[in-house]
Amino acid sequence: MALCALNFGAKMEHRRIPAGGTGGGAGGGGGSGGAGGAAAFAKKGSTKSLTAAGGSALILALAARTMVGSGAKGAIAVALAVSVLLTLVMSRRYQASRKFMPAGLTAATSLLISAAYIGALT
Repeated sequence: MALCALNFGAKMEHRRIPAGGTGGGAGGGGGSGGAGGAAAFAKKGSTKSLTAAGGSALILALAARTMVGSGAKGAIAVALAVSVLLTLVMSRRYQASRKFMPAGLTAATSLLISAAYIGALT
């Protein structure tokens, strides 16, 4: 168990969460995924990457925001679904390209985050 401070607006809430956590992974994963999609768009003009990364980042950010209180299990399940989907899609892209960046890294990170969400649900 780790002590985590969650900041929602002006209110600060302290609570104990399992190592592997809830909330932080979804917010951080969503932010880095969104940034990766923006980078792909800037470099190659890929609207597909921008749309997919932006959509998953938005879903993960909303899930992270609701991972407190009675809705935590549902939000974790949504974040798990997005994380598993990212693992599957990016694993296929890695197999096709054999390039670790960005597909392999995203697949590996999503797999680890999925494991953390499964741990949080059990």
